[in-house]
Amino acid sequence: MKGRERLRWAFAWAGAGALALINHACAETTCEETRTCTGASTGGAGGAGGTGGAGASDAGGTGGIPPVGSFAISVESTTLTLIDGESLEVTVTITRNAMTDPITLDFLGLPTGATADPVVAPAGFKSTKVIIQADSDMVHGPAKVTLRAQGGGQEKTLDLDLLARGPAGSADNSFGAQGVITENPYGAWSRGRAAALAPDGKIYVVGDAGSTAGDVKAYFVARYSDAGVLDPSFGTSGVVTRHTTVNTGEHVARGVFVDAQQRVVVGGYFTGNNVFFARFDTAGALDPSFATTGEFVGPGGSVSALAQSGTKLLAAGKNDQTPAHALVARMDGSGAPDTAFGTQALVIIDTGTSASEAVAVAVDADNKIVLAGTTTKPGTPVFVARLTPGGAMDSFGTAGVAYLSPLSGAETTGLVVRPDKRVVVGGGNAAGEDFVVQLDAQGAVDTSFGASGKAMQGAGRILALDGAGRIVTASKAGTALRLGRLLQDGSADTSFGSLGYSWLTYPADPHAVILLPDGRALVVGVSKALSEDKVFVGRFWM
Repeated sequence: MKGRERLRWAFAWAGAGALALINHACAETTCEETRTCTGASTGGAGGAGGTGGAGASDAGGTGGIPPVGSFAISVESTTLTLIDGESLEVTVTITRNAMTDPITLDFLGLPTGATADPVVAPAGFKSTKVIIQADSDMVHGPAKVTLRAQGGGQEKTLDLDLLARGPAGSADNSFGAQGVITENPYGAWSRGRAAALAPDGKIYVVGDAGSTAGDVKAYFVARYSDAGVLDPSFGTSGVVTRHTTVNTGEHVARGVFVDAQQRVVVGGYFTGNNVFFARFDTAGALDPSFATTGEFVGPGGSVSALAQSGTKLLAAGKNDQTPAHALVARMDGSGAPDTAFGTQALVIIDTGTSASEAVAVAVDADNKIVLAGTTTKPGTPVFVARLTPGGAMDSFGTAGVAYLSPLSGAETTGLVVRPDKRVVVGGGNAAGEDFVVQLDAQGAVDTSFGASGKAMQGAGRILALDGAGRIVTASKAGTALRLGRLLQDGSADTSFGSLGYSWLTYPADPHAVILLPDGRALVVGVSKALSEDKVFVGRFWM
């Protein structure tokens, strides 16, 4: 037979008028991978009175080769999540167009520790499942992967976004060294006291560091990349240190935030009841537009925490009187005392003859200022106070203060305020017991939370509030770091860790928890693994 006659013989009608390929011969043609046959000239032989065209029907006097069939693939979602030690089943829908060949599917570009065996969809099948298996030590992080399908000489691909992660409460091994950083940004010892997240995702950690041999006790500001590496474009190799002169006493940074211009604001205390505030530019240099030289130092007590209120700085701590009383001060954007606040920029919480110290400060939805701290008041060692934006005691508790007794010998260490103005306080005692207590917007214990307003299981000393209203907690438990998560009603979130807890083999004492926009948590504190303290920064899946 001539080439044109063989082509006509190669196709026959099969079922309901569908054209199926039962034999294939190409005269003077080349068969490509896509199974499109092209002749030596456009349109091949062509019919009488017609011009040739690829893929055009031979009937009606038009030359060319009829289509041999095609297929397409799709999945329910182009975003996939794969968890350590688990498998992920991906259902693939196959849309066939006059094509019944078997189709082989596999994945390209899977992260290290993830595998998927090829799967063959038999002839005529319109869907199949491909299973991705994750090892227990799979490399974490986002990945672009490709679903590939091959059949009938054709290849189709579909690009997908895969997040490789660990179970809730486990370390994110794409950060630092298997999820954690333990190092000395400066000197022979260092302690992470507070942390803040910049809009560009960089992480600021502040604290104190030094050398016992030279009696240097400086404060530091370190900037880390999203991967947990010191950023060399900040300060010296990622670190700024201040007051490194021998025998000049303690210099401790206790609070930090990043302002709208991405400048870093730091506060703390020096030996001798002196407070300090400093602002650094994005390169780590002191900002001379703040407090004249970039750093304000003055007498008055100590600072334990900072918060941002619009363009202003709030500092919580205690004064230098006897007994010392909790206080909050406000500075304006230039680093000068905001004299419109309280009395000469200062509000002192009157706890009578009992000493007190504010250790945490937050701003609620009405721009009111909430303080939490510890007092020596008999029987009620924890206090929460609320002030108006102008610094007057608010209608909260009794005369603006609520006193609590969650545990014997309790100390306050954590504070969050919900959007509806309910206040959640966390802490613990020397016996290793932790608590989380919730107050309503009027300062009364919220008995709908936990057991009569108090949560014990899943409780922790350092708190953060996630977008779903759950409370993430962190505390030191013996030689381990313990993370927890509470539901809005104060019950343990059993989908997190084991019955609401995750015990991690890091001998770390946490001082701050920051929830990232993607839901992961940063925990910052002090590593107690060796004789000398080190900064601890860990990133964990939530």
